[in-house]
Formats: sequence, C-alpha cells, structure tokens
Amino acid sequence: MTPPTTITVTRATRAPSAPTRRVCEACAHLGISAADLLTPPAPDPRAFTLNLAPATITLITGASGTGKSSLLRDIAAAAHKANITPLRQSARPLPNKPAIDLAGPDTHAAMRALASAGLAEAACFARRPSQLSEGQRWRLRLALDLARALRRAASDQPVALFIDEFASTLDPPAASSIAHLLRAAADRHRTIALILASPRTDIAAPLAPDTHITTHHANRLTVETTPHERSRPRFIIEPGSIADYDALAHLHYRAGPPATIARILAARDADRGSLAGVLITSMPTLNASWRQLAWPNRYTTPSRRDNALRVNEEIRCISRVIVDPARRSMGVARRLVAAYLADPDTPATEALAAMGHTCPFFARAGMTTYNLAPTDRDARLLDALEHAHIEPWRLALPHQALRRATEHTSLAFIDRETRLWANASGATRRHARDELPPLFARACAAVAARPVAYAHTA
Repeated sequence: MTPPTTITVTRATRAPSAPTRRVCEACAHLGISAADLLTPPAPDPRAFTLNLAPATITLITGASGTGKSSLLRDIAAAAHKANITPLRQSARPLPNKPAIDLAGPDTHAAMRALASAGLAEAACFARRPSQLSEGQRWRLRLALDLARALRRAASDQPVALFIDEFASTLDPPAASSIAHLLRAAADRHRTIALILASPRTDIAAPLAPDTHITTHHANRLTVETTPHERSRPRFIIEPGSIADYDALAHLHYRAGPPATIARILAARDADRGSLAGVLITSMPTLNASWRQLAWPNRYTTPSRRDNALRVNEEIRCISRVIVDPARRSMGVARRLVAAYLADPDTPATEALAAMGHTCPFFARAGMTTYNLAPTDRDARLLDALEHAHIEPWRLALPHQALRRATEHTSLAFIDRETRLWANASGATRRHARDELPPLFARACAAVAARPVAYAHTA
C-alpha cells in the first residue's frame, strides 16, 4: 500500500520553561508574572495539511525566534506517522577526507554526485572540507545528504529530506545558486520531498517551493500553497576577450591555455554584469578518431593534404568551457555551448571532454555523444603497463608508477613502449626524444583519461 503524500501536521504545544530564582527576581522587578513570560503561546493554527509528494519543496521562512526549527520538527513527526521516512541533514562534522572519498560508493558515482552539486572541479575532488570555501562545503554537504536520501528512496520507501538553516550563512549569489541547484535536483530525481527552513526570503524565487510557510511571532504562521513561479538566472552571452579567459583559466582542470584561440564567448550576469563563464574555440587537430564516427569518410580521403585543408576549413573545436564556481549548477556551460552552436564559425563543431561522463552539458546543448575506445597506441601502452603491474589508478602518480614499473620489468622495456606510443601520433611525435620521466608523465595523462567526444553539424 502506498503511503499518502498529504500529511496532517499537528503543531506541538511547548511546555513552559521552569523559572529560576534570577528569572523570578527580574520578573518581580518588572512587575510581571514569570509563569506568563515562560509559557509559549499556543500554536495557531493547531493543525494544517501539507503535500509531501516526491519532488515537492516546502520552504519555511521567518525571522529568528519565530519557530522555524520547531515547525520543522513537527512536520518530521507528522511525516513519520504517515510512513514517510524523515531524513535530517547531518549535523556531524565532515570527515577530514578528500571530497571524492566522501561522496559515493565508487569514483564515478562520487564524481557525478559532486558535479550535480556544482563541485565539478578537479581541485574540489581532491580537497578536504577544511580546504573548501564555505559555499563549497555547503555544496558538499548537500551532495552527501541528497545521495543518502536518494539511496533510501530507491527502496520504494517515501523519503523527505529536512534541512534547517538552509543557505543561511551564504552570500546572495551563492545562496541563489544552491537554491537553483536544489530545485533542479528535485525536478530531475523526482523521488524525494524536500523541507527547508531558512531565515532568508530571497531564495524563494530560485527555489520555487510548492508550499511556502512563513512563521510569525506569537506562534502564528501563514501557509501559501500556490507554487511560486521559478525565477531563471539571466545571463547575456556575448563576444569575450582574452582577459575574460585569463580571469577563469586557473579553474580549468587542464593546465595551460589551448594551442590556438579562434573565438571567445563570455556569459555575464544580466543584472550585475559580472563574468559567469567563458567558452573558447580552437583550430582542430588534424587527426581525430571520432571524426570518422561523426562524419564518415568526410576527412579520410586518400589525399592527406585535402583532408587537412577540409578539416581546417570546416571544423572548429570547443577547447575550453569554464564556469565561475558561484555560477555552477545554473546552466551556464550549456548556454555557452548552445549559443556557439546557434552561430558557429564553421559547418562542423567538435569537442573532447575528460569530464564528459560527469558533466554532460555538451549533450544537453545539442551535440552528439561518442564514447571512445582506447586507440591502438593507447591500448598497447596500457597492456605494457599492466604487464608491469601498473593499475590504471596509479597513472595519476606517474613518478611512482615509473618506479614501480621498473621494479617489475626492465627500464628498457618501459622506455621502448613509451617512445613507441609517442611516435605513433603526430600530436606527440615531437616529444619522442624527451627524457623518459616527463615523456612517461605525458603518456600516463593521455592513456588514463577516458574522454567523451562530441560533434555537431550546423
């Protein structure tokens, strides 16, 4: 039997506090009754109904001391009586571990959970809570609480997640961003109800609660059941400058600028004018395995010269999409890509994203996804590394991996296989004579990644 989603909330009458001698002395000095002072006013109304269907959001706002937390407890008690599992936001200190170790049962699940909370940044994956900003810690806690609630909801048990003091300590842009994030999460998963208490009313527009309860003094409250119209963050997409790229470049997981810059688009906050994100297009590489999948035989004619001319004339590559951390989870990356695709410089557009499995905004913007198998040269080097007892995860520490490899096989073997890998592509052939440690590090970064390719034809 499916439990009801509409519950009746009975507001508890709070017991009066016991007066101390000093309280009585103060009351006597003022000529008032200590009993009257310490007896909370009766709640009004004493009971009301509330919809806790999956994907609904209830927002409780009000001034400090008007009973938001008490009301949250009353709703949780009513949900429990209706066989809806109430989960409260964890109040325990976050363990001193990297965020990626806290957020999921495996690495890919953890990356997706962090990305869904606006933490799709390599530095955020590796940092511990004490190394994150207050807004980032809020996002991390939200990612953990949502993941916990979603796991419970997967067992077909109705779940309601309760969060007190929601975004209360954040600045307005960060609070708005997290409110948008939570609304999007509720709409996307549609399996849990959310009940939030906060002293701030500015989050109502981005949160678009289905029920908005306002608490007042004297234990009174107002219940609005007309859903708020959700406000959408407004951004202007316009031509950008190298200064825009430089302002956000340090946030990208790839070190250094792209080899070429053909065009820059910038996303700016429509109200404040501040930079929210940037997109860079570059000249394409001459050889890319996914092109045969996206445009069969178009760039693989017998004439290498004609192929190169056609690639340079017909294709541009989206080489960077970077979003300011305070604007993540607002769709800025998708809007930037969609804006470029609506007015591209060439008939064909491509992109290669190592974060594609975690943040599929290219696909959401209309590009076609191509999951790539390792190239022949990558597969050979991976096989050689497996022979040397190097698991893929060790490639993130190339110096240690190289030392371990030479312990299980010969240095000459690793040197030969790494240089064969470099010589097998024009993109790395110029490095084939480099010293082995930097060449091996370059190879590790290339073969360990599992990027997703994207293509679009205007």
